[in-house]
Amino acid sequence: MFIRPATLDDADACAFVMSLAMSVSDDYNRPDLDEILPHWQFRVSGYMAGTYHPGFSREERVVYVAEESSSILGFIAGHRTMRFGCDGELQWAFVLPDYQRRGVSSSLLSSLRQWFVDHGMRKVCVNASSDMATRAFYLKHDATPMNDHWCVWEDLGSVKR
Repeated sequence: MFIRPATLDDADACAFVMSLAMSVSDDYNRPDLDEILPHWQFRVSGYMAGTYHPGFSREERVVYVAEESSSILGFIAGHRTMRFGCDGELQWAFVLPDYQRRGVSSSLLSSLRQWFVDHGMRKVCVNASSDMATRAFYLKHDATPMNDHWCVWEDLGSVKR
């Protein structure tokens, strides 16, 4: 497996990873894959093309993919933000269900962390509700709860790799 910056050509594969992961997750109430895939194809491709802007986001953004044998196993996306006085925001992080809990997300997070630090973004937030299983992943990686819906890394540059 290797991590690389995504291209717009990866958008549909990233949207598929996201939709499939959501379709088997209690965090998202297991929506039907075929119903949500077109929505996420539109949003992910727009994010990558710079035509979809999440609330409080700035233009500067990046998406990384984890790839093995020319197949995308997962992806992570982040951008510069003005939300909550943070410098950066982790927008999405999803891994194919069969590859979860194998270090893929941690490797992706490490790449995004380095991008944030390299671009002077030290305070970084992520939407991770207290009732979501994914919140534990961010807490394990040194984020702290900001409120019931958000976690934050106050100084990502000081976080252990």
